[in-house]
Amino acid sequence: MQLLTNEKPLMALPLLGVVLGLEQAMILQQLHYRLQQIKAKGNEEAWYCQSLDSWHKQFPFWSSSKIKHSIRKLENEGIVYSTDKFNRFSVDRTKWYTIDYEKLQHILHTYIAQTTLSEQEVEAITNAFSSHGGNAIPMTTGTKKKQSSKAIYTNKLAAQIDEVLIYLNEKTGKQFSLKTQANRNYISGRINAGYTVEDCKLVIDEQTQCWLGNLEMEKYLRPMTLFRPSNFESYLNEARKKILCSVPEPFELDYTAGEDW
Repeated sequence: MQLLTNEKPLMALPLLGVVLGLEQAMILQQLHYRLQQIKAKGNEEAWYCQSLDSWHKQFPFWSSSKIKHSIRKLENEGIVYSTDKFNRFSVDRTKWYTIDYEKLQHILHTYIAQTTLSEQEVEAITNAFSSHGGNAIPMTTGTKKKQSSKAIYTNKLAAQIDEVLIYLNEKTGKQFSLKTQANRNYISGRINAGYTVEDCKLVIDEQTQCWLGNLEMEKYLRPMTLFRPSNFESYLNEARKKILCSVPEPFELDYTAGEDW
């Protein structure tokens, strides 16, 4: 096929665009392409280092904020991991990125199962990410240090999610399973977005105080409601506002005033 201009094309895979959104699909494909350029080293993992400005050069038709938002969505889905732990200097915040291919395959096949699409209709998509006919894809290239760092990050995130779910059960008297992936995804999304476990607990405290005991509202004391992106920030801001309002004004003694006799 002859192109209109002498530029390197960017790929947009149709099914990925439907499932993930066009921006996320194009960024994911480009990241996959970059990861393939890294020299293989055994069965270890590839990480691609890229600044936001450099991402913008690859996608000049999008703003930097839109690219950042799209990458964040991929991180929230658990498809892309990023870290700055591989940089030589602590002040260097440039991110390294890799793809969780197994999670991507799971999301694609879940979508297929919920629609009328057949396996054959997505074969081209899965083959684009695999040299093994669409099976679970082994990670390649990278260093043991980087692979170990991801394992540490994953274990830390899992522990944080457990802590939030246990706290939610304690505060509400409910029994949300620590193994239910849907519950875990909502919490991991907020942590990957930069919020802390304490932020999550603060939202739980705030909404428990507001809803617990209210038969109409206490059913919403659940991960899907509390940690949904469109809700969480609003709940957190309200909780912080109440904390600020509850702090008493500092009392100053006036030593210049006389006593009344």
